[in-house]
Amino acid sequence: MSKMGFIGAGRMAEAMIMGLLSQDASSSANLGCSSGSGATARTLSERTGIRYYPTTLELADDCDVWVLAHKPFQLVDLPHELTELSRGKLIVSVLAGILLSDLSKKFPHARNIVRAMPNTPAQIGAGLTGYTFFSEPLDSDAAQITTLLAASGKALKIQESDMDALTAISGSGVAYIFDWAQAMIDAGVAQGLSHGVSTELVLSTFSGASALMEASPTQSPGALRDAVVSKGGTTEAALKVFAEQKTAQTIKVAVQAAANRSRALSRGDE
Repeated sequence: MSKMGFIGAGRMAEAMIMGLLSQDASSSANLGCSSGSGATARTLSERTGIRYYPTTLELADDCDVWVLAHKPFQLVDLPHELTELSRGKLIVSVLAGILLSDLSKKFPHARNIVRAMPNTPAQIGAGLTGYTFFSEPLDSDAAQITTLLAASGKALKIQESDMDALTAISGSGVAYIFDWAQAMIDAGVAQGLSHGVSTELVLSTFSGASALMEASPTQSPGALRDAVVSKGGTTEAALKVFAEQKTAQTIKVAVQAAANRSRALSRGDE
């Protein structure tokens, strides 16, 4: 794999780097990072053994692949010299809401640009990253991007027009799951369970349900749900409340709100 430099050294950069190293998809010698103040990059370098670049310009000059992993609003603050240094480079952006067309204006000489949207389970190699290329990639670049993104979980090639929906479902979606899990844990405690027992029950229930869905590809989640329901039973009582509260509709509205916000960010709206 070519030398790869991460511009930004936060959680997502660390997750991707740890994925590459743990999967033996790259070596620490071929990875490096830089950051605005240098503090986070130095810390990440010490923790992972990858190279620390004191400045972004040094990283850009030395690395063939750049991963933009800083805050989206910091794109305009990158050194203007990067425009020329991007000539012939492969650039990967995990910046939420930044369109390929905007990236191509910033880096007009790059050989290709990739827009990607990972989610936080990438930190443990269980993420899902949707991605798309600016132009038809070289076979070697396509393979390298697949290796990079799959090291943190699953990689799914999509159209850029689907990126807002993917952001709303998988990018933001993990927070919906965490929110639901927290509510269930709190509900268990309200029913007299200890916090530890309630947490164990909820985590096991979520992981078990997910595993059953993956093991049952011919059955929809709705069919698996119906298999749990007995007429006049406990599950039916709970599901009736969900129906009365229009939970399914609320979820659709929430996903729509997230997708709309993603589109607004892409337009540059505050």
